[in-house]
Amino acid sequence: MADVRNYYGEKITPIAPLRGFPEDAGYAAKRDYYLRINDELAAKEYDGYVSSEQASKWVSEGISFFPPDGSNRISHPDWHSASWLTGDEFCSAVRETASDDIYWTAIAAMVDSVNKTDGFECRVVFWFDN
Repeated sequence: MADVRNYYGEKITPIAPLRGFPEDAGYAAKRDYYLRINDELAAKEYDGYVSSEQASKWVSEGISFFPPDGSNRISHPDWHSASWLTGDEFCSAVRETASDDIYWTAIAAMVDSVNKTDGFECRVVFWFDN
């Protein structure tokens, strides 16, 4: 979707260039993309938490970064190539490449419906794992 496969030798025209993780992403996207830095909860091995020491190590290794909003979070070290598509870009991609897949067709229909609701605009935020 965002030029990721071309790193592996394939020649696919991307829907859009990599745009990065949007600073104004919704709560659910931020919850899934970032880990929270909390030494106490990380020591208890709570899901979604990392120690400040580990966070600093990952940043120094270049496999994670702190979000620009200054929150007490860090990007998950296994996630890469974050990007997003407008609702129209996403629906167009589904029509062109996955029109026979009921799962993606249903998601595209929902995105299209949100986009047609006055005052709302849907955006699909995504990333890849290692």
